[in-house]
Amino acid sequence: MRIPNTIRLGTSLVAMVASLATVTGCGGGEGASVTPSPTPAAEATLTITLMTPNAGDGAILFTVAGPSILGLTARSGLEMTESSSSTENGQTTRTILVRGDLTSGPIGSLTVRGADAGGAYTTEVRQVAAGASGGYALRADLSAYRLTTRQ
Repeated sequence: MRIPNTIRLGTSLVAMVASLATVTGCGGGEGASVTPSPTPAAEATLTITLMTPNAGDGAILFTVAGPSILGLTARSGLEMTESSSSTENGQTTRTILVRGDLTSGPIGSLTVRGADAGGAYTTEVRQVAAGASGGYALRADLSAYRLTTRQ
């Protein structure tokens, strides 16, 4: 027995309409929307500020530690050299030497991953040397020296 073309065509048409109705009903319509949270900037810059009790400091050796430290840059007129770097459990610790005419105020910047810009960054002054007028002598008392980092 031969099945007429009209029946075959009708069955295919019904299947296609049913499939289209299912796809349309599952999505693509106006429904509840979820607004994605904004992505933080890839990088952020924190300022490193020195408070010194002395005039004429010529060098400072310090450590800075915190999450995702990507780089350091000295302010104009100063030279910054990294002597060591280590990362453990997501915390980076860098030991930095800054040379030049050091005064109270910004001495450089710290580049960090944007998502970590609000993280806890700690600094520790290890050594300070007088400048040329002080014979490059090491400062004996470091208790009044402060380094801070902030956006």
